[in-house]
Amino acid sequence: TIIRCLDPSAPRRRKALLSATTASLHVLVTKYPNVAFHQETQHFAIGTGPARDNCILIYDLRTTTRWKQLKGHRAAVTAIEFNADGSYLISYSAYERPPTVKCWYVGTGGFFNALISGGYGASSTKCIKTCPMPPLDRVYPPIDHLQYTKLTWNNKVKGAVKLQRENQSVLFFTVLPK
Repeated sequence: TIIRCLDPSAPRRRKALLSATTASLHVLVTKYPNVAFHQETQHFAIGTGPARDNCILIYDLRTTTRWKQLKGHRAAVTAIEFNADGSYLISYSAYERPPTVKCWYVGTGGFFNALISGGYGASSTKCIKTCPMPPLDRVYPPIDHLQYTKLTWNNKVKGAVKLQRENQSVLFFTVLPK
């Protein structure tokens, strides 16, 4: 429903609600590690749980349409983050056994680029790397995932990622060739 507030086919509603909607999305991205936003491409991503097949949904906020659906995790997606140009997305599932990080090539084109490339959102999206993580000593409560889990791309080293886990440990690894 927040995304519908940005629907370009209702310009008066969009204009009236733009500031409040943007503020709401900012709070979601700041507070929840399983939500990410890429400013330049206007892509908004949500990592889901079993009720939505543990997939990642990416919306194009310019058109207010679901742009892509990424499937591959076997358990709830705990954290996600776009890289600097928005062409890759990294995801972490702490609930998989073993816990897993996946790197997805999502491209940067919107709705019309996807139609031209033959297949709205599906053909150009793929998991390019899966990285099993060392298991943790115990299962952590959801509040620890919200407070501590964070994925960060290192913009100085191509494909380098930092994962801060729910137990506050930190792992560094590379998901793209240098």
